[in-house]
Amino acid sequence: MSERRPPRAVLDSDVIFSRVLYQLLGRLALQQRLLTLIWSEELLAEADRVLTERKPLPAAVAAQWVGYLREAFPHERVDVGTARADVDLRSLTSDSDDEHICALAVAGDADLLLTFDRG
Repeated sequence: MSERRPPRAVLDSDVIFSRVLYQLLGRLALQQRLLTLIWSEELLAEADRVLTERKPLPAAVAAQWVGYLREAFPHERVDVGTARADVDLRSLTSDSDDEHICALAVAGDADLLLTFDRG
């Protein structure tokens, strides 16, 4: 019998902004292996930019905050350019700024997309 893999999940940047959720989901993925968190450079760049502009956090703190995914899940980086060409990303979201999140979910074969965004 084959072992079932944990669901592959994308954390939208609004989830990354919540330190409590971010740490909880990170622990569930890293320690309990209940999730596999996938990420892209585009996601981390957006999160870093918003943390420094809107929180506002010092650049070094924001970089450390978003760098957790890169460090804890180094093999789960997804190139959003590999999203299937037959999927119209515009049909998956009403917010064009979130198309890279949809591309990450599609290219990374995500089972879950965790977000507070209603678009």
